[in-house]
Amino acid sequence: MISLSLATLNDLAYDTWEPGLNDELETVTGSLYSFLQKSSKDVKGRKTFIKFLKGRSLGVANIDEGGAFPEAGDPSYDEAEIYLKRIAATVEFTLDEIDLLNGRDAAALPVVQHKLDDLVRTVRRDVVRQSWGDGSAKLANAASVSSQVITLDATTTSQIDRDRFNWLEENGLKIDVVHGTTGAAQATGLSISNINRSTNEVTVVGDASGVTSSGVLVRSGNGYGTGGAYTSREFTGVMGALSETNTYLTLDRTAAGVGYFWKSNVVGNSGTLRPLTLDVILQLINNMNRRTGKAPIDSDHAFFANLGVWSAYGEQLQPAVRYQGYQKMDMGWPELEIFGVPFYGDIHAPHNNLFLIHKPSFAYRVPKYQERGTFQFQNMDGSMWRYVPATSGYKAKVQSHLTGMMTLVTEHPRMHGRVDDLEELGV
Repeated sequence: MISLSLATLNDLAYDTWEPGLNDELETVTGSLYSFLQKSSKDVKGRKTFIKFLKGRSLGVANIDEGGAFPEAGDPSYDEAEIYLKRIAATVEFTLDEIDLLNGRDAAALPVVQHKLDDLVRTVRRDVVRQSWGDGSAKLANAASVSSQVITLDATTTSQIDRDRFNWLEENGLKIDVVHGTTGAAQATGLSISNINRSTNEVTVVGDASGVTSSGVLVRSGNGYGTGGAYTSREFTGVMGALSETNTYLTLDRTAAGVGYFWKSNVVGNSGTLRPLTLDVILQLINNMNRRTGKAPIDSDHAFFANLGVWSAYGEQLQPAVRYQGYQKMDMGWPELEIFGVPFYGDIHAPHNNLFLIHKPSFAYRVPKYQERGTFQFQNMDGSMWRYVPATSGYKAKVQSHLTGMMTLVTEHPRMHGRVDDLEELGV
């Protein structure tokens, strides 16, 4: 008689995998990107410039009857320069995966297709990240390190600290830590294995011993030092375009005679958080009205905010529910209205800000003579596959490279604005 046990049955059993692959990652592109992806403009030649008027004709005055006419005074002009930034990505396959493509059942086809599809999705996600950013590539400030655990700064006064977990995630991206002023590398090629949001800690795989409180976290390779100064490889997004104090498209907004005409509209509170009220919203709207001569409450404008600010505004509308009678007031994500202008909640928007954007004057800029689409897999002598010979300790493999050049530009910064330093609810 054979004695059966769970252990012996396990030896006789076989494993089964359910079909398909479950995606447990957040893959939402967000409300803003849904508008921006619909429009793009071509960049042609070595450089592209935006010409704009920054001063009126000066030859205007009242004169006495028979008096001399005023001296001529031409209007004044300036130009901003557009630079494209290159985004690149690499996907890799073992020869076993590629060889199975030649088999009758094409067993590796789902693996190869999934890797390629995921690379494209990840590149698109990074475009969304940079579209919201200020162009600095900085994701978070380091406070200290202990072994493999980096503690992040968590102040409420610094925008980078408020947004420290917007894009950092487990197994989401490789990071470097570089000096925030000089760009000198403190740690490179780190992988994030765990995040503790309550303690502001990021656990990494790799040598993090050189990290100091002067370090900033960046996607690997996107922030570096040159000539003793921190430098970014990323394009400038909404946070950089909607500003009053930075250099945007090569023009210093703080320079006399330039800044006022090239600034956006910002209603700040010196880093101190305050409630979202109709008063601060009206300050923004009226500022934009004075700058443009038109109230920004038409169909071309839209409000955007992270869900915390979006929820704070939604709470203000709750008392109005009692006056709706039998009607149902729609309080669902992602759209509310402010003075008839749509207000979208976007999970990727920077925290503690409210953005009022003129949609038609924001567009991606891409090369005019690209083959197809913004990004293409590089053609290697008629193939998108590149054979990488085996080296000591490494098997031969096949790689494919995806790349494209782009940036995000507004030609009319004064037609946009933002309210800073807002308290959030529901986060």
